[in-house]
Amino acid sequence: KSDFIVMLMMASGKADDLATASVTSFADDDMIPLSHKSYIAKAYELGVFTGVEKEDGIYCEPSKTITRAEAAVMISRLLSLESEASLSVFADADSVPEWAVSSVSALYEAGIMTSIGENTIKANDKLDRAQSATILMNVKDHLEKTVSKGFWEKIFG
Repeated sequence: KSDFIVMLMMASGKADDLATASVTSFADDDMIPLSHKSYIAKAYELGVFTGVEKEDGIYCEPSKTITRAEAAVMISRLLSLESEASLSVFADADSVPEWAVSSVSALYEAGIMTSIGENTIKANDKLDRAQSATILMNVKDHLEKTVSKGFWEKIFG
């Protein structure tokens, strides 16, 4: 999980002016690699990553593998994307967790997250390295398009 957060923050440019953090507010701070703490602290500050709430605190669970649904929620928070569009294009739409439906839908509409195989989203599957790379490149592309579009709209109205 922490690897994905670091890569997401880097791909989005949100890590460009990163303050150095040697500790985070997570209960399992000692499990977070020192080289990841600044990125994770920034993601938490921005509301991109909120951690996992347990009885004795909020945990990062840095070594836990991330699912496609969890990645979709983080990315949609980072990009402020939401959608109420139906996921009926996916044969496994009913398997998308309720808390991730809007995020998965928004990322699909934006072309950031695509189907796997025969029109399935496989939201509960673990996000592998190849999928991470593709999705993060799509995030970069999305940001370049939206930043570029916003730039020209400001100039030409």
